[in-house]
Amino acid sequence: MAKKIDIDKKNMIKMLSPEKFNIEVKTLADKMPLMDAILHYCEQNKLEYETAASLISTDLKRVLRKEAEDLNFIQQTSKLPIWETTDVRKTQT
Repeated sequence: MAKKIDIDKKNMIKMLSPEKFNIEVKTLADKMPLMDAILHYCEQNKLEYETAASLISTDLKRVLRKEAEDLNFIQQTSKLPIWETTDVRKTQT
């Protein structure tokens, strides 16, 4: 009976850390868009999308938002203009 319990422990759902999730998704994102990589990872590992959303790092969220804006899935956020240092000096004199 003890052996059966050990086998069941091996078959339990593996605990997934956010770091491991992000690394694996970044690896997949080299071959496909980030959004597709996340969905592909969820399908392959039978992970719910809501669970994956809680594992995504801030950096990946930023890239995902940029990708969604570029594809017009979400409205683009306002961006402040960035000037080169030489331009700032010219306007001050």
